[in-house]
Amino acid sequence: SDIYINSTFPEIEIVMAGAHVTFRDLETLKRHKDISYIIRYEPDYVLTNLVKTLKTKGDLSQVKGITYRVGNHIIRNPEDLPVEDLDKLPFPARSLFPIKKYLEKDSETILQGSRGCSNRCYFCQSSAMNRVLRFRSILNIIKEIKEVLSLGFESIFFYDSDFGISEKRVIQFCKEILKKEIKFRWVCNMRADRIKNTVSCEKMLALMKKSGCYRIFVGFETFSDEALEDINKGIKISNLLTTVNLLKKHKISLHASFLFGLPNDTKESIKRTVKFAKRINPEIVSFNLLTPFPGTPMGDYPQNLGITISNRYWYEKKEYINKQASGNKYLTPEDLEKLQKWAYTYFCSK
Repeated sequence: SDIYINSTFPEIEIVMAGAHVTFRDLETLKRHKDISYIIRYEPDYVLTNLVKTLKTKGDLSQVKGITYRVGNHIIRNPEDLPVEDLDKLPFPARSLFPIKKYLEKDSETILQGSRGCSNRCYFCQSSAMNRVLRFRSILNIIKEIKEVLSLGFESIFFYDSDFGISEKRVIQFCKEILKKEIKFRWVCNMRADRIKNTVSCEKMLALMKKSGCYRIFVGFETFSDEALEDINKGIKISNLLTTVNLLKKHKISLHASFLFGLPNDTKESIKRTVKFAKRINPEIVSFNLLTPFPGTPMGDYPQNLGITISNRYWYEKKEYINKQASGNKYLTPEDLEKLQKWAYTYFCSK
């Protein structure tokens, strides 16, 4: 914790970054006196500028994107712009880690080819945090893929928020992989409405399969058009069914993710969703419970969406690591925990 670090290493300045403190910067500094600086949004250049300024005892007011203390006052500098040219960022320094130990556990690692999300789902912190959609060049991604494979990894999960936002780009990426004869398996995130009954989409899926894609993660969330509309998901049940059929056709596995605890969820609606999940029989299924993250409508204005939160500062409490923080007008947090356990039991039963 920040208190332990501060008492053990009093000379160290504590800097925090990430979605939580981006959206709760003033609150975090007011409630936690040992934290010195908050970096809002992307930290790549902001942290570098902050460290340089501290080292030279420069003017902190010139460091964009930070919130910090001056005496008893909290200062919030103007925001820094999102990183515009992602190709200029260095690759993660994976060689600094004991890669052999990672490979003993898993031969798959992660890689990100873009930042940002064009969607605004009410429960998702990523779309709030990543304000502008930006892409790395295909050749830059290929270069990192080769580096990752040279370390011994055999599979890559592309954790871009919306890998399939551009069919043209995905097709170009797959063609480049095939052209350079790079052999590896890969997984990606994709929205259900990116997978369509069109000639171009089927071409994309065929190339994805041919270039090594073996599974796609899709946020199904719920089996209810009304519930999908409630969370501003922008998809319909028809999109979910199309996704199931086309992925089976192209022999690409499905990881279907569902979300319990939405504004109008009931015990009955959740059970319908789970029965739908069992019927489509994805290779992997996730039954998640809604987390009212700071920065999202669900976390910032829960009362407007019919969400109840048991503790205003749940995100500061250790017990909420394994405990549900929110419910709705029909279901308590405890109800949702029981439904989640039932869902996995039912899905895995014969």
